[in-house]
Amino acid sequence: MGAKEHYDNHLASLYAWMLGDMQVKVQDFLKLFEDNNIKPGKGAVALDMGCGNGIQSIALAKIGFEVIAVDFNKALLVELRKNTEGLAIKLVEDDIRNIKNYAHYKPQFISCCGDTIVHLADKKEIEQFISDAAEILEPGGLLLLNFRDYAVGVEDTGRFIPVRTSKDRILTCFLEYFEDSVRITDLLYEKEGEGFVQHAHSYFKVKLSTDDMIKMCDKAKLQQTFRSTENRRTTIILQKGNT
Repeated sequence: MGAKEHYDNHLASLYAWMLGDMQVKVQDFLKLFEDNNIKPGKGAVALDMGCGNGIQSIALAKIGFEVIAVDFNKALLVELRKNTEGLAIKLVEDDIRNIKNYAHYKPQFISCCGDTIVHLADKKEIEQFISDAAEILEPGGLLLLNFRDYAVGVEDTGRFIPVRTSKDRILTCFLEYFEDSVRITDLLYEKEGEGFVQHAHSYFKVKLSTDDMIKMCDKAKLQQTFRSTENRRTTIILQKGNT
């Protein structure tokens, strides 16, 4: 199953529950922007590619960007609309591979977070996305990437990743490593009557390392201004040159 089918048929309905307190997540990105002195000028546009239910879109709009929020899942966009609070966010149902179609907005900021980029088919598609993002960014513009580094595999019981538990739901991910990809199986247990019923759905992510990503960004002539890794999740901010 591909990423879009996985979201359409399974994950979109769980997305908000899986992520937890949205306001906490928004505050995390607001702090990231503050710490990196990201302050948009008047009329500055940000593209949020693979926006999900809007964590980055909302944070970007709160600091003053006019946001174009793009995602391939209609249900997540509907949820984002409910979360916009009157902010300057335009919603578009589309695939992030089509990023060059948004060049006319002259974006000063592009974000692609939450493992969206490793949902692409392979490293070649990821490299093309980075190249396209660099091409349409305005001079001096910024690219924010946030993804899980799957390059180093885990073994045995470490392949079972607890995601979230509540009184009615339990979600665990199981990882299987291949040469260039990782198969993610979501094991969801939902309360029905006196017991729980299991639902299992699988899809693939690209086995991408942080070093792979840095090389792609270097090739696109993007300069790294910030980088952090926590619990194997990497966040990078890169800047396009002014010439």
